Amino acid sequence: MEQTIIVSATQLKNTKASYQCLGKLCYDFSILNDALVNVDFVHVTFIAGNFFSIIGCIFNTYSVHNNLKIHIKNLRYEIANVMSKNGFSKYFRNIKTEKDPGDSVIPYRVFHNHEIDTFKEHITIHLLQHTGMPQMSSPLKARITDNLLEIFGNVRDHSSHSLVYSCGQYFHRNKMLRFSIVDIGTTIHKNVADFFRESGNVFLGNALKWAMVRGHSTRRILEPGGLGFSLILEFIKLNNGMFSLVSGFEGYEYKHGKESYFKLSSPFSGTIVTMSFYLGDHSSYCLKSETQKKLVF
Repeated sequence: MEQTIIVSATQLKNTKASYQCLGKLCYDFSILNDALVNVDFVHVTFIAGNFFSIIGCIFNTYSVHNNLKIHIKNLRYEIANVMSKNGFSKYFRNIKTEKDPGDSVIPYRVFHNHEIDTFKEHITIHLLQHTGMPQMSSPLKARITDNLLEIFGNVRDHSSHSLVYSCGQYFHRNKMLRFSIVDIGTTIHKNVADFFRESGNVFLGNALKWAMVRGHSTRRILEPGGLGFSLILEFIKLNNGMFSLVSGFEGYEYKHGKESYFKLSSPFSGTIVTMSFYLGDHSSYCLKSETQKKLVF
């Protein structure tokens, strides 16, 4: 059986419309089995580099679990060029992979959920040590690393799948370094609802709002830690960066000093965490315990 799926969005970037488009793509793949699928990008003029983690997650998950063979059609040269630099193109014979001579990409990577040390090395080299990253004290950098690993660890603890996907891009024009971590599996809302149900309660609120609170955790074992979002979000607010979280029907965004929650008409069957760091920030950051000058942690 051969099927064609046309990607409806003209641009895939950090917007509600883009997340809805990829939620619809996720659904379109989920209802197919044993098929050759032509994914047509004829309308797409731009794909943000970090969005290849989402696209890769969808392609790989359903090609394996639903036995799909995926072909890409009508891909613009500019998009193929980004794919060749970040390594996503290695999955497609007709796109040549090239090394990025500069600092514009964080490579596309797929990690098994036990490869936490490999993930730590990846984010240290390509994210925390990226040229232009705001200066941070060693204790603060260690805390942020721990929170990123905690986000990664939640895939292992909560997801029904064993892989986590990441990719990123440095946008020179607005000096934003953007990085996404993605999995397909159990949504945050289901995890929170199940957690409340086990204690005899019913959860009726917004699961993302609950998850953003420092100390909130759905872990069943007695060890400290939450979902890893609160500390990183505090840093991003001081840094004038951006943050978004999408899971199931729910979405959250922090941008330009404002927070917003939104609903998706087409849910994403997993979780997307996107962090944007402003590299035009010349401040130096440290923990509040080190000095009273700057940071609130």
